[in-house]
Amino acid sequence: MLVSILIPVYNAASHLASCWATLEAQTHTDFEAVFVNDGSTDATEQMLQEKVTREPRFRVISQSNQGVSAARNTGIALAQGDYIAFMDVDDTLAPDFLEQLLSAAKNYDCEVVFSGFQRELQGQWYAEVPPLPLHKKFDTAQIRQEVWPAYLRSNQLNSVCNKLFARALVQSIRFPVGQALGEDGVFGRQVVSQAQSLVVLDYCGYFYREVAGSATRNLLKHDYFQAALHDYESPTGWESLPNYKALQSEKFLRQVLMCLGLYTKKENGLSFWAQWRTLRKLAHHAAVKQALNEVPDSFVARQSRFYQMVLSLLKKKQVGLLFLALRYSHYKNKTK
Repeated sequence: MLVSILIPVYNAASHLASCWATLEAQTHTDFEAVFVNDGSTDATEQMLQEKVTREPRFRVISQSNQGVSAARNTGIALAQGDYIAFMDVDDTLAPDFLEQLLSAAKNYDCEVVFSGFQRELQGQWYAEVPPLPLHKKFDTAQIRQEVWPAYLRSNQLNSVCNKLFARALVQSIRFPVGQALGEDGVFGRQVVSQAQSLVVLDYCGYFYREVAGSATRNLLKHDYFQAALHDYESPTGWESLPNYKALQSEKFLRQVLMCLGLYTKKENGLSFWAQWRTLRKLAHHAAVKQALNEVPDSFVARQSRFYQMVLSLLKKKQVGLLFLALRYSHYKNKTK
């Protein structure tokens, strides 16, 4: 079966060779790699055009710079495969990645396959497996009962790159254009809302490279709290789920805890007073207060003692103590 691998690229000349190598090493050879050049200004376009003359399985589509979501949407519209996979150009795949996921789709007769992935940070690889029952075929009712809540509870399922989708299922679904963060999760929720069959693997053959400090460097470009707030307040279509508000609040507060850490790092590019104002704004935000009131006590109990203290200070709006605790935590972690 033909698999379409959709790869948005922007000024990716330095990553193309490794991307091509990982694709050409796939044991499942019946695929098309669709590179959507999203207005690159470096040598990306020229390199891609030269490559496709030598590799018939590679296609290039060029468009003006519109962002990752628009590039992926272009790929979906023009994909020809029975199944669709997504890849980021700076990541790599195990040689049997397509074979493993396609085999599962066939064996379980499923529209969607979830797998784990491996994340690189500071030279170390960490495997992450989806927090769902493994090697079990979910039907429509089970997707609603088990997969929907898992999406709401955390961001761990958000990435589209470690998954395989039947093209017939996703050909009418699109990524939200103009949303700077969390677009994968929006797309994923739409997919599982319509899916009638799904399987989850513990196989981890997608290698995601994360540059240390990249989230910190993006603070000046992206408003992570605003993105989390948008995700929290936007309708999902799953509001009828039992404990919907509690699940959404758990996810939102996890994102808030991440934001607290990012916004109080000395090296994040924000001045002391900018950090203080941001922290104060976050602590006094009505949505944070609402989420803290809606999460069950069990959510707080599952956190480390440090984060239990942080949540308590946040609830009491004790910004000064909260700021000191977070800054001390950064200092302590640095000296370990």
